[in-house]
Amino acid sequence: MTAFFKVVLPSLYPFLRLPILAVLAYASASVEIPLILGPNSPPTLAVAIMQWFHDVDLNLRIKASAGAIVQIALTLLLLLGWWQAEKLIKKLSQSMLVNGKREYAGAIIQNITHVITVLMLTVIGLALLGMVLWSFAGFWAYPDLLPHTFVTQHWQSALQQMRTPLVDTLLIGVCATGLAVVLTLLTLESEQHTSKAISRLTSVIIYLPLLIPSIAFLFGLVWVLEQMSSHHTFINVVLAHLLFVLPYVFLSLASSYRRLDPRFSYVAASLGASQAKIFWQIKLPMLLAPIFIAVALGLAISFSQYLPTLLAGGGRINTITTEAVSLANGASRRTSAVYALVQMLLPALGFLLAWALPKMLLTHRE
Repeated sequence: MTAFFKVVLPSLYPFLRLPILAVLAYASASVEIPLILGPNSPPTLAVAIMQWFHDVDLNLRIKASAGAIVQIALTLLLLLGWWQAEKLIKKLSQSMLVNGKREYAGAIIQNITHVITVLMLTVIGLALLGMVLWSFAGFWAYPDLLPHTFVTQHWQSALQQMRTPLVDTLLIGVCATGLAVVLTLLTLESEQHTSKAISRLTSVIIYLPLLIPSIAFLFGLVWVLEQMSSHHTFINVVLAHLLFVLPYVFLSLASSYRRLDPRFSYVAASLGASQAKIFWQIKLPMLLAPIFIAVALGLAISFSQYLPTLLAGGGRINTITTEAVSLANGASRRTSAVYALVQMLLPALGFLLAWALPKMLLTHRE
């Protein structure tokens, strides 16, 4: 444990910084979690901005735009505070790194970590078990541990009602993820033939949606779409999802693409193959498994998008996520559990296919 904190963590942390900042930005402006868990009176700033944006009084949109600027400032202050905390911890721990001490209560830290991990996994497992029970529960009176009867009518009625949201979820996810994969592959391929300065600039642009509060980012996007008089609701939602799917697809594919052995391309080029032929017949087959993983990750991110669907779609497009959040605010627990389980099963199915399809295709090719 001491070796980890003295040797591994200082080298590892620069690679963890971007994910940590992305999590902080998301946590500072989350909308779905406050809507489901509360408090709703008074709401968090992000929820209040969304309420002002959807209010029938259009003058409140000016208030919402001001709130979006305040939300950006709060998130920036949070990120700046984390950065300053990094510098402070680094300064305070300098002496600890070189004092030669080999033990800092490592066994106690490990035990605490194990207890926290077990508690978290237990809560998650009980939550999933509770959702499954509620989705099949008939009459369930307090304080009975289990329902008196188990029925399937909640699944039957919910599956009939969710056909349109399910189709919209899949179509939007496939379109946004397909565009993200194509753009990522083209960007990474062009990176091989351009300067690194362009690569760094591209990375900054791609990662911006992760570091800017989504409520403020999407508020500006909706305003731009309104100024363009764009009435193509489906396309607007796909583009909004693309902004959040692209960073994760890029992060997933970039390391695999950059680690490709360039000697394969050199040999192919020496045999007269064009750059396009090298890309299609050498690089893509070698990257088949990472591409499928990136597709599964992109679909999972798209399936979970609530705010982009709600704002860019203007409430005219419903997905499994928007329906699940709406139902969680006071509808039947049984129906809410069905929607939550379907929302969980969709990305799980995507990752299962991403694991199985490359093996099947490579076996068939051999």
